[in-house]
Amino acid sequence: MNTTGPSGLGDENDMATITTPWGSYRVPKGGFLASAVDLDNVEQDRREQIDRGIMKWSISRFADLLWMVVPEARQGIFEEMASDITRAISHDSFLLPISDTALADMLYREHLLPGLRDLPAQQDLVIRCLYVLRRVMTEEPGASSIGGTYWDIFNVEIMHPLDVNGFGKVIDKLDPELGKYRHQVMSERTRM
Repeated sequence: MNTTGPSGLGDENDMATITTPWGSYRVPKGGFLASAVDLDNVEQDRREQIDRGIMKWSISRFADLLWMVVPEARQGIFEEMASDITRAISHDSFLLPISDTALADMLYREHLLPGLRDLPAQQDLVIRCLYVLRRVMTEEPGASSIGGTYWDIFNVEIMHPLDVNGFGKVIDKLDPELGKYRHQVMSERTRM
């Protein structure tokens, strides 16, 4: 009795059917192609990248988390990247990391402030934006009770303008961990 499949690669139970834009194919279940299109593997890989806070093709820590958690910001990230690449080509220079300040400004103007003005309809978007900010600020190497580089950028570009626009308490309510961190850093910096 023949226990190999028609391709001679092994038992039919060891094979999977994958569907691509070009057709359906039988491939070994444990092989690269099967795992690349296995939706469970793809979703697990996505979750692992979000947990690490870095994509396999990393743009920057902030841009990576923003891309993964706030897909609404992808067009703005792309535009910033395209501008940086165009500038490097026209000036015959090397690529530099994407500007976190420019991304923070884009996040504030295009997503966070409009979302806060449209609560509760945009609450999910606002919570995801705040989550990204909190993760980047609190997980930054060297982050402490007095903040770090990302605190400085986000405070100037996002937190202070939101406070001025009357959204400080809303931020504290929607992301209590971020609110606690914000107040801790502001309190420590006031004592300095």
